[in-house]
Amino acid sequence: GLRGMSTGNHADVFQPWGGLREFRIDRLTGSSNFQGLHIFENTGPIGSGVIRNTNISGHNDAPVDKGGYYIWTDCNDDYPLALDGVYVAPRPGRPFGQSVWPSVTHKQCAANVSNGVATWPKDSSITGSVREGRPSSGDFVPAGSVGRSYTSPGYR
Repeated sequence: GLRGMSTGNHADVFQPWGGLREFRIDRLTGSSNFQGLHIFENTGPIGSGVIRNTNISGHNDAPVDKGGYYIWTDCNDDYPLALDGVYVAPRPGRPFGQSVWPSVTHKQCAANVSNGVATWPKDSSITGSVREGRPSSGDFVPAGSVGRSYTSPGYR
């Protein structure tokens, strides 16, 4: 339920800004009226990125001021980015092909959208795809399953 706009708080679900060795996202659900995963190298290099089991949805809660990209990478980023089980449900009224960046209209490395699946064939650093909509089994992180009382199950 994040809300933001281009002239103020951007309300990104995740934005590392660069300058990190690696990011790994597994089991994330988020929503915003502005941006989702803003994962390009803004201020420094990123070594690698993995996004798995993630769904991001857009909404039109005011103020709606530009934005609307829920996966945002860049053609000039060289870091390996692996996408697996990633879903984007665009803001109502916004096409899926314009809800990922690079979008279908990008001149350098446009997204290819076929049957509700976006890939970037001209960008060899991106493997995997982004699917339009939500996972058929529901959100990866259901509402109410996290919060102040959440305890991590631990990871190997």
